[in-house]
Amino acid sequence: MGLAGVRRHPANGRAGSDGRVVAVALLVFFALLPLQWVVPVGSTPLGQGRMHQLAILGLTAFVLLHYRPRVHAPVLHTAAVFVLANLYMFGAIAATQFYRGEGFAGVLEPVLFLVSFVALGGLVYRVAQGLEPASERALRWAAPVLIASLSIGLSVAMLVNGINPAAVLGQTVAQADPEVFQKEVFKAAFAGFGLDDDRVQGNLRHEMFGSALLAMTVSTWAMRRGPAITPREQFGYRVAMVAGVLLLTISLSRSVLIAAAVWPLLVVLRSLRRGELSLRQIGLLMTALLGFGVLVLTGLGTVIFNRFATGPRGTTRAPTTTQTPWRRCQTSGWSVATSPRT
Repeated sequence: MGLAGVRRHPANGRAGSDGRVVAVALLVFFALLPLQWVVPVGSTPLGQGRMHQLAILGLTAFVLLHYRPRVHAPVLHTAAVFVLANLYMFGAIAATQFYRGEGFAGVLEPVLFLVSFVALGGLVYRVAQGLEPASERALRWAAPVLIASLSIGLSVAMLVNGINPAAVLGQTVAQADPEVFQKEVFKAAFAGFGLDDDRVQGNLRHEMFGSALLAMTVSTWAMRRGPAITPREQFGYRVAMVAGVLLLTISLSRSVLIAAAVWPLLVVLRSLRRGELSLRQIGLLMTALLGFGVLVLTGLGTVIFNRFATGPRGTTRAPTTTQTPWRRCQTSGWSVATSPRT
C-alpha cells in the first residue's frame, strides 16, 4: 500500500492528543541521537545505556502510549515480509539459547529494535500522510537540531580531553594519514564518558555521522512538502546542510561519505533522464566541484583518497547484535546436521 493510497482522516490516532507534543518529542529525539558516546545510564534492555539508545527507547515508548495500535497497521502491512523474517530469526536465536539454558537476554535487543521500527514507522507514515502538520514542520529542524547537538557535543568532548582539532588536522594533512585524525580526535574524544573501550575502538563515528546524514535527508524531505517555508526555516536548513557537509567530510567515514555522495548523484541522474536539470542543480554541481578543488588544494583530498585506497589499521570491530547467538548455534545440537561427514 503506497503512501498516496491511504485515506486521510482528521483524527490523529488518539482522542485529544496534541500535535505539538509529538513535534517536541521528535526534536528531542534528534538532539540526543548523535551523542552516542555518552552513557548516562549503566544498563538498558538495549545493552549499555548510551544516549541514542535511551532516545530510541523513549520515543518508541511515547509513540506506543500516545497512539492507538491501529496507527501501526500500515507499517505492518507494508513491511510484513520484513517483520515476519525478523521474527523467524529471533525465534531461532531464542530457541537456541533456551536449548542451552542461557535465557533470552541475547534476543531482547533486536526484538526491541523491531518494535521501535514499527512504532516510529507508524509515526513517519502519519507525517507523510499530512496527519501531523506540527511534526511535519518540526522535521524541517531535524538537521539543524542534530548538527548543533553533534557540534556542541564533540566540542565539549574534545575540550574535556584536551584535544586541539586544528592542530591534529594539520598533522593529518602533513602526513596524509587519515588514521591520525581518527585516533587523535574521535577515539580520544570519546574517552571518559562511560563508554567501554571496545565501543570506542569500534569506529563509533560511523553511527554518529550516519545519524547526521539521516537528519539531513529528513529535513530535505520535510522542506519539500507541507506549509510554506519561513525565512527562519530556510536559513536554519541551509546552515545545517553546509555544516553537515563539513562534518561528514572530516568524519573520514567511507560508508557515510559514499551514502552522502549517492544521494545527490541519484537526484542529478533522475533530472538528466527526465531532461529537467534546473539552474539550481547546475549551481549545486558547480559548488560541489569547487569544494572538491578546495579539498585537493588544502591536502584534505589526499587524506580522503587514502581513506578509500587503504584499509584502517588496528581497527577493532564491536560485536554485532546477533553475532554471539549465531555462534552459539554452531556449537549447539543443531549444528550436527551441518557438520562434515566422516
